[in-house]
Amino acid sequence: MDPTQVLATIRKVSPGITVVGESLTDVWYLGTFGEPAQEDAKIRRFVTQRTIEMPGGAANVRVSLAAIQNKPVHHLTPPLVGKKIRWWDTERDALVFRHDMDVMVSTASVNMDHSGTRKLVIADYGKGLFDWHFLLKIAKKFPRAVFSPHLTTCGISPVKLPPELTKDWICVVNTSESAMLKQRWAQAWPVGLMVETNGEFPIRMLADLRPAGYVMPEAVRMPLHVVGIGDCFLAGFAAAHFSGHKASESIRFAAHICTRVLQARRPGTCCVTQEDLG
Repeated sequence: MDPTQVLATIRKVSPGITVVGESLTDVWYLGTFGEPAQEDAKIRRFVTQRTIEMPGGAANVRVSLAAIQNKPVHHLTPPLVGKKIRWWDTERDALVFRHDMDVMVSTASVNMDHSGTRKLVIADYGKGLFDWHFLLKIAKKFPRAVFSPHLTTCGISPVKLPPELTKDWICVVNTSESAMLKQRWAQAWPVGLMVETNGEFPIRMLADLRPAGYVMPEAVRMPLHVVGIGDCFLAGFAAAHFSGHKASESIRFAAHICTRVLQARRPGTCCVTQEDLG
């Protein structure tokens, strides 16, 4: 099934999905280096020509999902709020500096009783917000979920969960995590499927669940950056998965979405828009 057909199915089924995770604002200062500073000739001032504010983290997943489904997506009370500020040199297409302003909030503040859905997307990119205690609480209430954890900070459950509890969960991890950690985590949390991604592309499904004949998406030009592309993949995969598509079709659809986003080469955080779906 080609991406156009998958998208049509998603919008017809219109799966009710709730996103849980950090609510971040990505601030981009786009500009160039100007004249040397009067205090020190070796230092050049950065001249901001344009400022962009965009949703980041789980907030970006929500916005991307809304574009794909063409309907609003519910975002549960976030356990993390803050800003990620980036200064970008438009002449060199390079990151100059990054500053994170994160405010941690207890996961106890996330009310899991009024989400109005049985389909969950949990986004946790490198924050370790969801330890295994919180995940166990979620698993008991939500039999189906797509989860993107940071395994190093999430920790390993000291107790192996019953397979029937998370058999319909799908875990999306990055190649930066060690193979041993992935294996230990999968043993403690026997999810139905673990998908491994690398930057802008999914590269494989772990274990022996890789679909036959899986091919990489079309090549793209070297992007300016891939900030936020993981959010786009998670949104595309979850939308297709919760609409009843097989894992292989969901991966292909998500990879296609990521390709279109990267080809657009828009400044700021990568985010799925209606233009990418045309």
